[in-house]
Amino acid sequence: MSSLLVTGGTGFLGHFVQQEIQRLGLKARYLTRKPSSAPQNLVGDLSRWDAGLDPNELRDQFSGLLHMAGLYDLRVAREDAFLANVIGTHTALALAEKSRIPVFVHISTVAATMNLPPQDSPIQPGQFSPDGPFPDPYAESKIHAEKLVRSWPGEFPKVRLILRPGILVGDTQNGLIHRIDGPYHALDAFRRLIRVLRAWRGPLLLPGRVETRIPLTPVDRAAWAIVQLTHAALLHGERGLASLFIAPPRGPTARELYTSILHHLSLDLEVRLIDHQSAPKSLLKTASEVIAHLPGEELEYLLGLPDLDVSATTERLGLDWCPDFANSAPQLWRGYDAFIQNR
Repeated sequence: MSSLLVTGGTGFLGHFVQQEIQRLGLKARYLTRKPSSAPQNLVGDLSRWDAGLDPNELRDQFSGLLHMAGLYDLRVAREDAFLANVIGTHTALALAEKSRIPVFVHISTVAATMNLPPQDSPIQPGQFSPDGPFPDPYAESKIHAEKLVRSWPGEFPKVRLILRPGILVGDTQNGLIHRIDGPYHALDAFRRLIRVLRAWRGPLLLPGRVETRIPLTPVDRAAWAIVQLTHAALLHGERGLASLFIAPPRGPTARELYTSILHHLSLDLEVRLIDHQSAPKSLLKTASEVIAHLPGEELEYLLGLPDLDVSATTERLGLDWCPDFANSAPQLWRGYDAFIQNR
């Protein structure tokens, strides 16, 4: 039976990935920095040389390394982002090489597309550039982490798979979240302004791009996809490098997202979008931060994320691997309601 070494198995995504690994019946051990009596846990720290482990003791024990560990914070200092996301990835790759682990699955992010030049067609999953400008240190660090995976010169790992999840949101069952993030900032802002919005007359002018679809991905479906694709790589992965987006075939447009949030708050308002072609991006970001307390770095992604070509993902997982936004939105917003009631 194939055996996995997993990093980042205790995070928001990792919690659901562990469930999917168990459901599929895969053997796995989880790298954790905290001492644990659980037999499946392996104490190690990716900021240390060889994660503080002896690679010889791990040699030929694992068929694959699923690397999810990293720091996600759009306001993080550059040094912290690079320590967690770049140095951590280098350590994981070195551990895979020294321990002769043949398959390496790297969990990246759609933020790795934010520095690509504009184009008329959707971005392909393998498109990559290490050059700036970068929207924030987080995106920069994830791009450089990908660069390490793409250019790794060692004999091991033989199979390298880069998976780029979309913007993770609550699960499809309960909408579970652990912090206000991404699209939940818009819901949070509208909730604070609800008295103003109830009295509003006329269209609501909001930042966003008209045609681009936002790759909102329920965390449980992202976890399912990651484990399915990792398992496939363990069984018959082709030597070399491959990349895939973990994003739905049809995410919401900005207008659909805003309208869904307004309906959840029982507000019936017309939404009109203003993008950076109609007004300077700096002005849109400042106005959104001052008026609605929408974080400028989050707005950067709303205005800047390109359309993604997810056809290769749907070929492997099927068209219905991820529900349409309209079907999962009620659970997402209920998850937000439950979170704010308990925070």
